[in-house]
Amino acid sequence: MFNSYQMDHAKGLMIVDCSDADVDEPDLKDPRCLKAVLKNLGSELRVDGVVLNHHREKHYGRRTLKALREVISLSSLHDQLAGQEPLPNFPGLARKEIQVRCGACQFNPASLFARLKELLLGDLPQIDFPAFSAEFAARARELERHRYKGCQHCTARTVADLSFLLSEVESFADKILAPGQGRK
Repeated sequence: MFNSYQMDHAKGLMIVDCSDADVDEPDLKDPRCLKAVLKNLGSELRVDGVVLNHHREKHYGRRTLKALREVISLSSLHDQLAGQEPLPNFPGLARKEIQVRCGACQFNPASLFARLKELLLGDLPQIDFPAFSAEFAARARELERHRYKGCQHCTARTVADLSFLLSEVESFADKILAPGQGRK
């Protein structure tokens, strides 16, 4: 089930069917329940709480919803950055050749930001900040060494996008992690 939900608009509750969960009491620690909530939360305007329904119910309130909305926001940012077209400038090459070259580039926004998103959010409910940070640092170092003349506009935008993404990830970590838990 996991993708099935109902809204109790009077109470502002999203009731998610987690009847396929392996345990009697559903929990957001179950990646399938969490993904169902994240998938559906963005499509509802007024949600003040989430109820996971199985043999028993588990209720989550505003604090959890705030964290879930932060995850959705960060996921959307990765998707927006991944959706940008490369900005090549290779005047002597045919359009098809440019598409092949850009498609194979490790800094192509579609592959770069999708990879970073998967590292950060791919194992929810666990968030692996160290793996994300290591990959992020490696890509930033490699991008600094990427000096192809026709790639200047694209790499400049990617550097700016990476800088913005890093600040958003750090802000995200500061908002959702318990004091003293740290991102490292």
